[in-house]
Amino acid sequence: MIKILLVIIVVGGFLYVGCGVSNYYKKRDEFFSGLILLCDKLRADIDFSGKNLVTIFQNIDLDGNLKKLSSNFCEYLKNKDVEFSTKQLFRGIWILKDEEKTTIYDFFSRLGRHDSDNEIKLIDDFKIIISPLSATCQQDKNKYGKMSVKISFLLGLMVAILII
Repeated sequence: MIKILLVIIVVGGFLYVGCGVSNYYKKRDEFFSGLILLCDKLRADIDFSGKNLVTIFQNIDLDGNLKKLSSNFCEYLKNKDVEFSTKQLFRGIWILKDEEKTTIYDFFSRLGRHDSDNEIKLIDDFKIIISPLSATCQQDKNKYGKMSVKISFLLGLMVAILII
């Protein structure tokens, strides 16, 4: 009875780690796909409706890490006394690499400082930069996300068999 319980705990532990790795790749893919959709939404709202950035970001329905990013940016827009830094912008977001944070920070630091035509150009240029990152994240999710769950399950079984 104890051996069966030990096997279940070991396999479950390894499977938990594999699901965590898979979740990391899933969240990165969702973030960058959402960031491209955010660029499209910003472009449309700035070009056609002429709304200011605070109104645009308050009316956008976002999920997860992208919601944290937009709320951190909205906090800066509403209160100019808040220092705009990478630490403040990416507060609560752990899935990004440093070079990705730098690219996204550069975009958000320049957003809202130009007329509408230059804003649209800025958004289009950023979308061109982010598109390959999004494609890479999607490939990584498809490749490593499923594989990590399978490998962790098999490693858990192997360790459980060795323990018995």
